[in-house]
Amino acid sequence: MRVYDENDSTSLILDQLDESLKFLQNNGISKDKEIKQAKKLFDDWTSLKKLAKDVKKQIAPMVNDESKRNASNINRHEEDLKTYITMMKKRHFYRYDTGREASLTSLELVNSEIANFIEKTEQLKYNAIKFEHPQAIEASQVKILECQNEVGIM
Repeated sequence: MRVYDENDSTSLILDQLDESLKFLQNNGISKDKEIKQAKKLFDDWTSLKKLAKDVKKQIAPMVNDESKRNASNINRHEEDLKTYITMMKKRHFYRYDTGREASLTSLELVNSEIANFIEKTEQLKYNAIKFEHPQAIEASQVKILECQNEVGIM
């Protein structure tokens, strides 16, 4: 009764149970009740694996759509960051005539805007990891570091 899959530790555990029951049966120690329970476990496990494959086939299009939507959101977020960096460099705190207090107030506002970008990036990163493309968010993270460095310099 072998249902072992090299990536499947549950099947391995069930195989170990089966071997143990066979050993006990050969030595006259086991009961039919345990053997029937083990067979039921194997049958349940096989049914569960089949159900999992069926569900995976059924939800695959939805997962694919959501993955594409997430990738699109990441690309849009990255474009928003690029635009933000460009617009940030046009703000008045880049000029010396603005004055220290006005510049510090503006920089505080920029820091809160960057914090919002960081929060959104973390949400997108979570989704990127779940949809198996974590590298897609890296460009946005680099842009955020660029923003933070720029603000730090100012």
